[in-house]
Amino acid sequence: MKKHIYIGLFILLGFLLQFYVHGTFEIAYSVLLWRSFDVWSFGMTYDQLWMIHHVLSLVLLFLGLFFGYRSGKFWWSYLYQEDGMLKPEFRKKWRC
Repeated sequence: MKKHIYIGLFILLGFLLQFYVHGTFEIAYSVLLWRSFDVWSFGMTYDQLWMIHHVLSLVLLFLGLFFGYRSGKFWWSYLYQEDGMLKPEFRKKWRC
């Protein structure tokens, strides 16, 4: 159960990071489109740009979730033993 919660929290972290990246790029590109649509639209219509936005949003979402899952699996195996106990080398460092 502890492992599932740990990996689930890393998946949440991956989701939040992709949300931040998505927002940053979207704000920056929206400003560019607002200032000079003819240059930054690359000859596409609003509908085409909207479709690209949806596709890239899904790609970013799946990448964020995948990154979170892989990171959670990596750090779990790095810090914990198979029985869920902290590895001895880390127990010594974090003992109060």
